[in-house]
Amino acid sequence: MKADKPSEVAGMKNGNKIPHELKAPTTTTLIEADKPHSSKGKEITLYNAFDVLNADCSNPDLEYNGDEDISGPKPSSPQRVETRVNIANVQQVRSKLLTSWSWFNDYNGPAGRIWLAWFNMEIDVEILWVDIQIIHCQATNKRTHSKCLISVLYGDCDLIPRRNLWATICNLADNILDEPWLVLGDFNAVIDDSEVIGRAADTSASMTEFRNCIMESDLIHLPFTGCHYTLHNCSEGSRSLWKRLDRMLVNEAWLDKWPNSAYTVALPSTSDHSPLILQGENRVTDHGFFRFDNYLAKQSGFIDSVNRIWRHKIHGTAMYEVVCKLKALKATFRQQRKAIGSLSENVKLAKGFLDKAQQLFTDYKEDFLLQLVKCCRMVYSVAVKMEEQMLHQRSKLQWLKNGDQNSKIFFKKINSMRAKQCIYQISTQNGEVLTDMKEVTEEFVSYFKTLLGGTRMQRDINLNFLRPAVRHRLTNKEADNICATITVIEIKEAAFDIAEDSAPGPDGYTAGFFKASWPVVGKEVSEAVSEFFRTGKLLKQVNATLLVLIPKVQMPSQGSDFRPISCCNVIYKIITKIIVKRMQLVLHLYNQAKLPPRCTIKVDLQKAYDSVEWDFLKEVLNIFNFPVQFIGWIEQCVSTASFSISLNGSIYGYFSGVRGLRQGDPMSPYLFVLVMEIWHSLLRYRVQDNVSFQYHWKCKEQRLLNLCFADDVLLFCKADIPSIQLIKNTLCEFAELSGLKVNPHKSQIILSRAVQQDKQQMIDSLGFQEGFLPIKYLGVPLISSGLTIANCRPLIDKLDSRIAGWNHLNLTFAGRAQLIRSVLSTLHSYWASVFILPKGIIKILEAKMRKFLWQGSTGRGFAKVAWDQGLQYRVGDGCTFRLWQDIWHEQGPLCISFPRGPTVTGLPLDAHLSEVLLHDQWVWPTLTDPDINEIVSHLPPICTNNPDKYSRRCLNVIQREVRFHWPKEGWQQGITWASKRWRSPHLINAASRALLAALVYHLWIERNNRKYTDTGSAAESVAKWVMEDIRLRIMSEETSLSFKLEHCIELGK
Repeated sequence: MKADKPSEVAGMKNGNKIPHELKAPTTTTLIEADKPHSSKGKEITLYNAFDVLNADCSNPDLEYNGDEDISGPKPSSPQRVETRVNIANVQQVRSKLLTSWSWFNDYNGPAGRIWLAWFNMEIDVEILWVDIQIIHCQATNKRTHSKCLISVLYGDCDLIPRRNLWATICNLADNILDEPWLVLGDFNAVIDDSEVIGRAADTSASMTEFRNCIMESDLIHLPFTGCHYTLHNCSEGSRSLWKRLDRMLVNEAWLDKWPNSAYTVALPSTSDHSPLILQGENRVTDHGFFRFDNYLAKQSGFIDSVNRIWRHKIHGTAMYEVVCKLKALKATFRQQRKAIGSLSENVKLAKGFLDKAQQLFTDYKEDFLLQLVKCCRMVYSVAVKMEEQMLHQRSKLQWLKNGDQNSKIFFKKINSMRAKQCIYQISTQNGEVLTDMKEVTEEFVSYFKTLLGGTRMQRDINLNFLRPAVRHRLTNKEADNICATITVIEIKEAAFDIAEDSAPGPDGYTAGFFKASWPVVGKEVSEAVSEFFRTGKLLKQVNATLLVLIPKVQMPSQGSDFRPISCCNVIYKIITKIIVKRMQLVLHLYNQAKLPPRCTIKVDLQKAYDSVEWDFLKEVLNIFNFPVQFIGWIEQCVSTASFSISLNGSIYGYFSGVRGLRQGDPMSPYLFVLVMEIWHSLLRYRVQDNVSFQYHWKCKEQRLLNLCFADDVLLFCKADIPSIQLIKNTLCEFAELSGLKVNPHKSQIILSRAVQQDKQQMIDSLGFQEGFLPIKYLGVPLISSGLTIANCRPLIDKLDSRIAGWNHLNLTFAGRAQLIRSVLSTLHSYWASVFILPKGIIKILEAKMRKFLWQGSTGRGFAKVAWDQGLQYRVGDGCTFRLWQDIWHEQGPLCISFPRGPTVTGLPLDAHLSEVLLHDQWVWPTLTDPDINEIVSHLPPICTNNPDKYSRRCLNVIQREVRFHWPKEGWQQGITWASKRWRSPHLINAASRALLAALVYHLWIERNNRKYTDTGSAAESVAKWVMEDIRLRIMSEETSLSFKLEHCIELGK
């Protein structure tokens, strides 16, 4: 059947909503055919689909297979067929493929581009909407009667017809409420340039429209593993083309039902497309990892529970005593959590009791029922707050602190995080793909054990030759200060400085537990921390670390594609925060920013933090003159670390480390800065001893060799072989000392105006790839010319990604306005601090923010209020906006558009908008010195019979001598008149303003002389003094002498 409009059938039949559950296995098959105008036979593409949704999830759920050849007369599973199929041969083809399956295909259009088949013994499929590019259906499990929505599509190859597909998807999304919805197929479009390799890249318009469709439809990319690209055109060389055209998208209801679902992109076999296999829910298991939920600290008996365990006496060191008591407390909290039960179920139960109590009170109107309603309302409120606190802790939403109940936002964020972080497969270094979870975990443990663990080698490293080259070594006084006695106040401040919802370490306790129980545990925790600084000994239980794997690339496939973030125990964080605070006293200087043939080298350090050798680090601290005791503290913190890996909610492995700095340890960034300072000192030392090295011609005056921000390194030199060879030798020497090796595959050498023969020799010598401007450094493109809109594409994509991440959070208008003000409107600030952004980019960013404000996305639609009224709403009375520095006008900060504004208007740079805004009207100050008005307002009359007679005579004399015009009204009216006439910075106007100021000054002197010394001067003399002051002012201006003389003549000389 074919519906009239997609809005009438999307997820609805006869006005009834589709149930949420779908548990029994279903089977679907899709066939895709070429367009009918093909001259040599049509190609049929078969997509296999098994068990679309399976509650047991013991088998793969869905396989979407592009183009596999049939082998054998009766295949057990659908595969690809190449034949000439017209509508007359459809039945014959079906009978040879899947005889026991039901079929649907659309030949109402130019061709049956999509064929749909399902196993009718287990599943019933109802076609809801049919289009040339999409089939939208409702799948019902015959055994459980559970349902879901599935949209199978084959996007047109051309941009214009594909817009109809985007419109159809958006219309379907508008009418799908809470039904699970899966959208899959060949979209024939990519999201960004990273999804294309080869000669043919999609246009910017195509990518933008596809992204807008996804955002407007509130669809989410289902995480996947396997091949990143789903299409290869089977060509070689320059004609080779890789694209990611096939994908699966789902809505929030799908993730609510199956939060751990994902799909695998399998190898394409004989096809040019790869099959997509939807994975089930049984991949994630929970091995009972204890995590303290902060809502337990709000329970009435929390302190008593802690106190019952804490008052027990345990023999051992203070640190051992704390560790044992924390371990004993876990059983208590597990029992409490079990007694409380499911927080979501508690909310539903409490709401049900409240509704029943309110209904009873409405029916019988008894006072005791009113008390019951109040009691039920209180219970419901407590249940809601507990659930919200638990969800807030697990969702890691740092920007959302207060407000109404935000459970749905938290649920969506948690589901999104789970979908992104679940790992289902991994490839070994030999290329073998592991899918069994036991093998996957073993591979991860083996990889990181090799990276961080192993056998520690003892080396004798001596860096004393670098002492003269090292900057900012500690003085004896600074060394004494950082080893001063640790106080209880410092310990408490460090503990309370840790965020309550930050990820816990292996012991499972958050900083929220320690803050809530500090009256009970604070004394012994402080004693344990103080014990470390006295003895320099740290228990391995305290220094245990949980490695959380964060993908570094969009499609991680190996262990090297993940960044290990260390989650440390709170007691260890307290210790390192105290050490960091002491280091900040002496490392504050490191927080500051630092046409002949020429060369720039971009160096990528391989696993920088994880590769630092500990013996080298110890010698580095010694070179900087850190005290022996302080070095011992750091060495104990670094060298006693042990690691376990958190994977899909469970903990695996246990091994000790022998190298590396932990990412996530508060101390690591500071230690790494010192390591890279040694690299700079070593390079400078080698350059000073080598006369053949030549600086980059733009860096010679500053003797600039490198720029370094963490592990992002840029090196500069002349493009000649001796200079390149010295840098290579220094890199190798530093790698031998520190363990930090260069990754040649990600490092680049950028050469300009070098001789071709020398150029190739330099590239071969370093072993780096040749790079070309612009390159990306610290998030911005380095470019020798002006910035273009194309160069700013990453900035636009960054804004789009932020908005896409908020699309599923049910944000109100006020919430979106706040995010625009605090987040989106500042995204470009970093770029603007480096470049002058093109006007076109500013307009694009503003347009996207405007659409997000009114629509909640950057897709199509119209604003409900004009943009200027939106600005008026945001500005309010202007008390919270700075006139010159904040973005309250469409042209951006006024200090950029009008840099002389503060000088011309007399308003300081930190002036607020309210100073020029009164009752929705602009009230700009006069353009004279603010002291003039004050003096004039207090200026007594010199002549008692006529207050303005003397000053008027002075003005008349000046007007006769120079071209100085003044109205006949009084002082205040004259100043208002002058402020409008003397606005421009022209020298004659500046002289007129100065003349008025000089006149007021001399009148004030004349007034004081007459009042206190009984002496006075004629009006002609005062006028002469004023004109002399102005001539001197003009001659002091930095301009040509003829120009000065011309204006002096105009003033009467």
